[in-house]
Amino acid sequence: MALTREAGAECVLLYAQDHWGYALYTSDVGVRHPNLRGNFFGKEVSLAGQHGMSAIAYYSLQFNTQIVLRHSD
Repeated sequence: MALTREAGAECVLLYAQDHWGYALYTSDVGVRHPNLRGNFFGKEVSLAGQHGMSAIAYYSLQFNTQIVLRHSD
């Protein structure tokens, strides 16, 4: 985040949920990304704020492979 701010960014776009339906945050409902521990998204938002940047959450609504795999109907 420090390098992003040094490059002149005032805002960052961060994935909260990707197109495969994996949540990058702690969730009791969503399917967390299998390779992540903890609240990756929350940590990134916090780091952005510490460096004086706003954060925008990207949450894929149109595509979600995890929902299709769990609810094929």
